[in-house]
Amino acid sequence: MKKLFFIPFAATLLLSACQTYQLNTMSSVNAAIDDKTGKFNVENDSVKITYSFSGKNAPINVAVYNKLNEPIYVDWKRSAYIIDKKAVSFSDRAVKVNGTFDAATSRSTGASYTSGSLQATANLPENIMFIPPHAQVDKTLLEMAPEQNRFIEDSLVTKVQINDQLTAEPFNARMAKFNKNNSPLFFKSYITMYTINNNIQKFMTYTNEFYVSETVESAHGPESFSWFKPQRGDTFYSNIKSQWGSAGAN
Repeated sequence: MKKLFFIPFAATLLLSACQTYQLNTMSSVNAAIDDKTGKFNVENDSVKITYSFSGKNAPINVAVYNKLNEPIYVDWKRSAYIIDKKAVSFSDRAVKVNGTFDAATSRSTGASYTSGSLQATANLPENIMFIPPHAQVDKTLLEMAPEQNRFIEDSLVTKVQINDQLTAEPFNARMAKFNKNNSPLFFKSYITMYTINNNIQKFMTYTNEFYVSETVESAHGPESFSWFKPQRGDTFYSNIKSQWGSAGAN
């Protein structure tokens, strides 16, 4: 029985027959999606956390905005994503950092905060990320997990025809849609933060769930799909070697 072979990260199979692309859509169980950007937001009175998976092989980008008039510390050593019941730490002593600072004044204290931006690779002791008041810092993970080879049941796969936006010619593809329970890729993100008051740490934890809700596989790259926007936070692609040959391609 032919089955769609879900590989969210680039891999080479010994039995490969043709170059194949997978275009994937992410959804979340408990994070709100921005319909314009496709990014996922988690927000309260203290912070705003934004997730994006755009790009090749689903890099995780996490942006944390500090709403408070005091610093927040993100403890990456106590943060992880959980996939197949295995926790993979977000900890990395050398991380890519991008930040923006907004001007703000506290009405209660009169303290003011300057605006600006930063771009750097920082060596962070104990994997603690310092976020000043009213500032945002981003962390990008280059890889979400080791290579994963996951079969999708044939009953979930639908053959479709799609018009190539470059040539206007139709081509064959295979599409599968999923929910949280039958998705080939489901994981949790667990982030730990804290503030310090009188040398006492007050911890905050945030757990969010994400899963692939749609996969389209064909011999055509992302540029052929009019609906695929490479900058959207809820989409990513992989180019793979498919072991089921040319079925659904061309």
